[in-house]
Amino acid sequence: MKDSFTHNDVNHKVQELDDIEPKKDDAYKRYLKRRDDVETKRALSRLNSLYPCDKLCELPESDYEFLFREALEWDEPPNRHMFASYGNGAPIHYLRIQPDSKLKWLDPIYRKFLSVPAYNALKRLRKRFGNKPIAWNQSKACGSSNCFEKNVSPYDTSMWATALRSILFALTSSKNWMLPKTVGIRAPKASTADDGDEYDYDNTRGFRDELLMTLQAAQQNLAPPVYAAFPMKVISQQEATTVGRSYGYIFEDGWIPLRLLLDDLPNVHTDPSELRMAQEFIEIKVGNHISDVSKAGFLMGDNKMWNMVARRVPSKDGMEYEVRVIDFGADYASEPNRNSPTRQTPFTCIFFINTLLFLNELAAWHKKHVATFSLLASQMESRWNDMQHTEGSLCEQLGRDMQAATETYIQKSLMRISSEQRFHATLRRMFYFMLKNYADAALMKKTIQAYETTNPVGFITRFVKLLSEEYAQARKKRGIPLWTYSKAVETDDEGS
Repeated sequence: MKDSFTHNDVNHKVQELDDIEPKKDDAYKRYLKRRDDVETKRALSRLNSLYPCDKLCELPESDYEFLFREALEWDEPPNRHMFASYGNGAPIHYLRIQPDSKLKWLDPIYRKFLSVPAYNALKRLRKRFGNKPIAWNQSKACGSSNCFEKNVSPYDTSMWATALRSILFALTSSKNWMLPKTVGIRAPKASTADDGDEYDYDNTRGFRDELLMTLQAAQQNLAPPVYAAFPMKVISQQEATTVGRSYGYIFEDGWIPLRLLLDDLPNVHTDPSELRMAQEFIEIKVGNHISDVSKAGFLMGDNKMWNMVARRVPSKDGMEYEVRVIDFGADYASEPNRNSPTRQTPFTCIFFINTLLFLNELAAWHKKHVATFSLLASQMESRWNDMQHTEGSLCEQLGRDMQAATETYIQKSLMRISSEQRFHATLRRMFYFMLKNYADAALMKKTIQAYETTNPVGFITRFVKLLSEEYAQARKKRGIPLWTYSKAVETDDEGS
């Protein structure tokens, strides 16, 4: 790996119009050949009819499957697709652009109409935010695949800020839309692909599945509003070539990771009784939000403290907080009932799994906050014990497992699995992979050892019981009395 790499160097070498080089990529040659198929031509004809280039449209839910599964597959490259999802139930905004497209808007900084080539704007944003070095980690606000930057001012006079404004205004249909003071931006890191690796179609498709789930979640106020989602090339750090396609996201700013908000809570609420009340309100908010996410049909395989964001909002008592989820990476997040229409996963099962995975990671990696969520843990255990399992459902499969599954989980988009049987089998493997990935090793060992041949109890039942006991002990140790929710977590009673 080249030590001299900087993300600006590699972004500078790759032009936005430089799409995949067919001579170097056998997979892309096959891809180009398939564009001549009758079905592909029919899909592109439908796309041109419904969504011509350079026309801002509102995207109906009935077209989600066509656009994200078919149209983007065959239309990008050569064209590009941008989206926005402002929340509060507003429709998703969609803009399709082509190589000679220009973005025009009344700019609030220069107070006149400006126009920039759309592809130039994409490159400027990629150069400023995208393809940062693989080695960048949490100390630089980077995860394994993406980096996040908060407090980004779109009022800057630099070229990248002008590009930022061009895309923000291109995606709004309201003349009264106000440019936010700051935004948060997430963009993909550089790729580890090296010489000989073909273009990564699997990850590219997965990024598109993640895009759709993120836009839907923002629309329903489950994730922060997305002011813009724009295409961004993923570039090999070693070869400086395009190896995939992902998206940059311009989010509403002001949301912070739930872990950091909880850490700072004693500085906000200095009175002990007020602090305890704030912690209880946040526990209720988290539980209710997991319930809302589950009702919307999202199974969040990577549901953890760092993938929940929160903020304090003005209120009379100063106790009002809002919670949202992030990271709909399609190798862990899915919509089981969209992908498996005849073999449904009921709400109670999705809620249980989302809650268990959240509490599992919290107990192992955020010990000082365990007591805060003890009532949610108790509710999770009750939900599991009272659940009426539907034959063949995911939770029914989990209930039959005497020990945790050991099959290998191959990380690819869950939403691209066409066989319902294979989809549910893969969901089960993903669940156990994530459970074991974050679980406290001692708790996992204790669960395995608790198996009794004379009175066999399933692995999940044993694990949930021990995990719930750990939360109850933490609450007792802190001296917090048991109480009943003043506003119960909203759930529906149905089978699993």
